Amino acid sequence: MQTPSQAEVLQNVKWFISGYTHIPPEKIEAEWELKGPELSFDEAQLGFLAMSLRGYVQHYNPDATVLAKETRQSGQTVKSLAALIYEKSK
Repeated sequence: MQTPSQAEVLQNVKWFISGYTHIPPEKIEAEWELKGPELSFDEAQLGFLAMSLRGYVQHYNPDATVLAKETRQSGQTVKSLAALIYEKSK
């Protein structure tokens, strides 16, 4: 399976986030913090997001995983999460 581009990963991460926040993916900004006022993720939602992204990453790289603590990091933005997912998908 071919690794997705960074732009594709960012778009897919926005789709995953959209599923939890009900904000259309095209309105989600890359600079928004996951725990910030725009998205307002709580710890449980971030855990579920990690599980969803784990499946996405393992589709491209079966040996990689996404841990809940990686999504729960303070200051984690949509863009930094997409960069993490891109690196793990290689």
